[in-house]
Amino acid sequence: MATHAAGWKRAAASSAAAGAEALREIQRTVRFPIEVCGLDSAARFFTERSEALATSDVGCTFRLKTEVAAEAILALRLIWEGPRSGAAPAPILFRALRRERAPGGWMIAAAKLAHEETINEGLGF
Repeated sequence: MATHAAGWKRAAASSAAAGAEALREIQRTVRFPIEVCGLDSAARFFTERSEALATSDVGCTFRLKTEVAAEAILALRLIWEGPRSGAAPAPILFRALRRERAPGGWMIAAAKLAHEETINEGLGF
């Protein structure tokens, strides 16, 4: 009986892991419109509409026509399309981790800033 229970627990864990991986795959393929704000590579403020191409719990990838500095802090906001049911979501701060030249602009991979990082960035530490 103990062997059967142990086998069941391994199967359940394996099934849960497979479900989590499937969810990650869905998140990578769902695209949605965003607005990106921040400072460009010449330290001028910009705002640009884009589309999140790949998302996860900690980051996303998107295209920009505007060149941003390495490790730029960017504010991303979901653009609501269709009927609105409440206020627009607040922007979330991201740090550009990787930027690559792409046709018509730049491909940006960014990571969501942790709460501690946003406090330190705001205070200049």
